[in-house]
Order: sequence, then structure tokens, then C-alpha cells
Amino acid sequence: MNDQKERSDVAGLEALNPARLEAANAAVAKLAVAYPSMVETDMREIRATLAGGASGNPIDMAGELRRFAHNFMGQGASFGYPLISAIAKSMHDYLHAHDQAAELRRDTVEGHLDAIDEVFDRRLTGDYGAEGAAILNRLATLPAL
Repeated sequence: MNDQKERSDVAGLEALNPARLEAANAAVAKLAVAYPSMVETDMREIRATLAGGASGNPIDMAGELRRFAHNFMGQGASFGYPLISAIAKSMHDYLHAHDQAAELRRDTVEGHLDAIDEVFDRRLTGDYGAEGAAILNRLATLPAL
């Protein structure tokens, strides 16, 4: 049985088309260049949501904030910004623990958004080192309730 699975795995690798793989890598690289401006747009939307959003519904607001945090968690590392993923995870965890907008502390959410802005302003990519660690340590001091 293991031999059959091994043959299947090898056959799958042989089926990879190098041209398609190269095209996919090129597309990701192109998106990585555009990522900071995409985040800028998202940040305007998320700040508008935090200010009351289009619907003004607190439940919608909490859900939208979680959606943004979830998206940033996945995108950051994919486009060379692992610190964005770490900040977004912290924000997502906070939002998940306080799933009603009435429970959210605006200063805590804004602290996470300010940290994301700082990462892009300073272009902290890759291994973000001491600067990134300082940002994450600052997030840990934000109030939870």
C-alpha cells in the first residue's frame, strides 16, 4: 500500500508543469509588489468600519474587523511581511475572544491597526528582528477588556 501511495506522489510531482509553476511564481511576485498599496486600501476600509462602517451595525462591524484580521493573517507572510501576519493573528485572537462589538476596546483595535501602518511605513519585511519584536511587545501591553 505504501508503494502505491509513493508512486502516486511521484506521479503528481511529475505532472507539475514548470511553465505554470513559473507563471504562478511571477503572479505572486507581482502581487507582492502591489501588496502595500492593497493594504493601504484595506486599512482605509477597516478604519471606516471601526468608525461605524456603512451599516453602523455593531455585529456587522465586529464581523468585518475579524474578516480583515483573518485576511491579513494569511496575506502577510505570503507577500514577504510575516510581521503583518503576526500582528493580524494577535488582532484576530483579540476579536475572537471579544466577539461582540460592545466588548471591543477601540484603543486595542486601533493599536493593532497602528502597528500594521508602522510595519508598512518602515517596510519591515522578512525577518523583522528587534524592530518587529518591539512592535509585538507593544501589542502585548494593549488592554484586553
